[in-house]
Amino acid sequence: MVIYIVAFTLSILLFWMICPGKYNYSKSSINNLIFKINRKSIGVFMASIPLTIVSGCRYYVGTDYLSTYYTGFYRIIDGIKTDGFELGYFFLNKFLNLFTDNVFILFFITAILFVGFTFGAINVLSDDVILSIVLLLVTRYYFISMNGVRQFIALSILLYSVKFVLEKNIRKFILFVALAMSFHFMSILFIPVYFLDKIKLEKISIIKWIGIDFLVFTIGVKFILEILKNTKYGVLIRRYEVPGIKFTVLTICLNLVIFIIGYKNYNKRYKDIKYRIFINIELIALLISLALQSLPLMERVYWIYSFPLVITLPYMLDEGTKIRKFVVKSLIVLVLAIYMVYDIVVLGDHEVLPYQSIWGKTAVHDSGLRWYR
Repeated sequence: MVIYIVAFTLSILLFWMICPGKYNYSKSSINNLIFKINRKSIGVFMASIPLTIVSGCRYYVGTDYLSTYYTGFYRIIDGIKTDGFELGYFFLNKFLNLFTDNVFILFFITAILFVGFTFGAINVLSDDVILSIVLLLVTRYYFISMNGVRQFIALSILLYSVKFVLEKNIRKFILFVALAMSFHFMSILFIPVYFLDKIKLEKISIIKWIGIDFLVFTIGVKFILEILKNTKYGVLIRRYEVPGIKFTVLTICLNLVIFIIGYKNYNKRYKDIKYRIFINIELIALLISLALQSLPLMERVYWIYSFPLVITLPYMLDEGTKIRKFVVKSLIVLVLAIYMVYDIVVLGDHEVLPYQSIWGKTAVHDSGLRWYR
């Protein structure tokens, strides 16, 4: 765990050293030409480097590292079509195959994609970069990205697409959603985000949404299973169980607290489109958390609307005195950190510990054929 703590500490320090104050521009003049150097962008880029290196240079780290991604790379080389990878991920592998048969390159490129899009979104959308970096750690999503590689590349692309929601640029938004879908098809469920600014959350409407959520995922769950049974995810549903009750209760409570605190000043802030979109995203995350016990793999749907927390939380809680904001944010981070330690360190979830690097290791051509005989 030490290497992860060091990497995140270094990431925060790099940003703080480059951009210790307001996120402004520093200017320099050369031959009467004015160049604007965005200190925030430089700081965010430098902060991304340690996390990219740690993730990209891992070896046998992540539950699906060997069975899906390591051997999957060589199955694609050998022309074995058993994985059903989405087109974007498949062609990424095929493109890399043109230059190398070293699977370690694949893991470094996927790390660049996940961290790159995530920090790109933090740069353009977060009002508190340091808090966003901390949240990436304590929400466990950095760790999970080393297991669910394809989905978290997709989630990072979706996170960046929120920029186009705020700009009301539907073409670029759809383009980025399509790109995300090419890595994980469930990304299609993010499309409603574009229209969230039109939804006004009166207290009575919140109760209605919770009621609808309850009906759909209790009475309607049989119909959902029937619709999905012949799809790829219908097959997966039969192989997985619902999350544990402790995880479910904690997730619901945490999302409820975040939503209540974020909603507290709704009447004052509802005209702010960015706030309205962010609080609506959090409401959807809350509604999905209430359904975690209804269907297997609902946690993966939950990730789609929970991952944006790294940018939405700082903005939703940006009200009140400095002391109040600091206390509230600190308490939420503390709760998340405690659960992160319990889940990642104690339970060994996602198998990211112990950390090993590729240094001194050799990439062996292994298609995992022993699993298909």
